[in-house]
Amino acid sequence: MLLILNLVNKIKFALSNKVPFIECKKNRFLVSILQNLKQHNYITSFEEFDRTVRIGLSKNLFDVGMISKPSRKVYCKRDEFPKFYNSMAGVVVTTSGGVMLSSEAEKKKLGGIPLFYII
Repeated sequence: MLLILNLVNKIKFALSNKVPFIECKKNRFLVSILQNLKQHNYITSFEEFDRTVRIGLSKNLFDVGMISKPSRKVYCKRDEFPKFYNSMAGVVVTTSGGVMLSSEAEKKKLGGIPLFYII
């Protein structure tokens, strides 16, 4: 959970300073989140190195923020995922079926832990 918090904070910093790339520590869970974000065009690319991941941010990325924090996890049923920016934001959720956006989890009728939103 701390690596996800670190990723969100680095993305926020990069957005405010208009930095096109960021680097984070590598983790299998983080890589699965990045694959999902790349599939939905929230990031342009990511390269895996031995211990780090270099992430290319999309130019149309606007905001990112944490929902579940290390000190307070939020559990949601399949139809109770939080909505941000009038449902325009993608909410990254970890479920029993893996990491996906909340829209996919609702289609598959899975509940889980919403990690962060991204728009």
